[in-house]
Amino acid sequence: MFIGGPGLAYRIGLASMFICIPVSFTAGLLCWVVAKRLRLLAGVREIFTVPDVIYARFRSRLAAGLAAAAVIVGTIGYLGAQLQALGILIEAIFGTKALLGPWSLAAAMALGVIVIVFYATAGGMVAGVYTDVFQGTLMMGAAVAVFHYALKAGGDLERMARTIAGSEAFGPGHLDPLGSVPVATAVGFFFVFAIGNLGQPHMLHKFFMLDDARKLKWMPLIVGVSQSVCVLIWLGIGLAVPALVAGGRLAPLANPDEASPQFLLGFAPPVLAGLVIAGILAAIMSTADSFVNIGSASIATGMGVNLALELFTRQTVLPWLPRLPLAPGVLPTAVALAASFTVLFAVTWFGGRDDEALDPAVEAVMEI
Repeated sequence: MFIGGPGLAYRIGLASMFICIPVSFTAGLLCWVVAKRLRLLAGVREIFTVPDVIYARFRSRLAAGLAAAAVIVGTIGYLGAQLQALGILIEAIFGTKALLGPWSLAAAMALGVIVIVFYATAGGMVAGVYTDVFQGTLMMGAAVAVFHYALKAGGDLERMARTIAGSEAFGPGHLDPLGSVPVATAVGFFFVFAIGNLGQPHMLHKFFMLDDARKLKWMPLIVGVSQSVCVLIWLGIGLAVPALVAGGRLAPLANPDEASPQFLLGFAPPVLAGLVIAGILAAIMSTADSFVNIGSASIATGMGVNLALELFTRQTVLPWLPRLPLAPGVLPTAVALAASFTVLFAVTWFGGRDDEALDPAVEAVMEI
């Protein structure tokens, strides 16, 4: 939202906003589909992790083991992205590029790892919850302020749009929701972030900690409004930075993910920049802390297909490996998620149910 979002908007334009569209309903869908069941299940069984839930529901150690493997694989990738964002922030704040050159990002990420390990060890999972509250409250206010200064720096929305559309570096396609990426990519963004978010372990495990399941009725409103406000950072910086670059007021970015730090340090008041950077750091620390703690049958399909597709579409070391016949713009993650759902539905439809294997308390929770 704060680093990758504006960076993606700088790289591909408004097509990146397809990721944000599900914000309006994902929280409600999450509560409706899984949240209440997870909380109630934690009340009748000793549940700490998503694999624990899989085992309680299906009584299969194989399924629970595959869930654990999938969580570990996903955690490594997601945590790596968080650490990279942390490294980029440290680079921007302390100017380590001039001192360390090509080793700057690696050194900044290493420093971030040390901080996160200390933070997670000292605070545990509860620290992640407290920083969620802090950074969420902080970023809602900061997002509105950043959007104001983005409009001020770029003139206004119309002037920024005209500047971007008239530049050779970006052009009118940068403002077209489907102008700079294939339709399959935009639809893939929407699918993955609308449905895939329901399976994020760092979100799901926090429902086990809720003291009263009835409080979930407020979650769609709170999350929907707060995330919609935070999207202003994505939209504001995502439009302002290309306009500033096109107008010659900001040098072209070597790394698109530098869009937020460069704008905040160059065009926002120092106090606001400090608050936003603190909020971003809190968000990174919260998510990273959750993953560090989490990481200490359909599942196999999604994990296997995703890893295979990513490998065969990205690797260049072994030229003799085949290239997969995916249409241009198709996201491997979306294909893997669709395959996983297909297998899940097929197994559920043709395999029937074995209610006798379920504990009555667990079955009651599943029927809610």
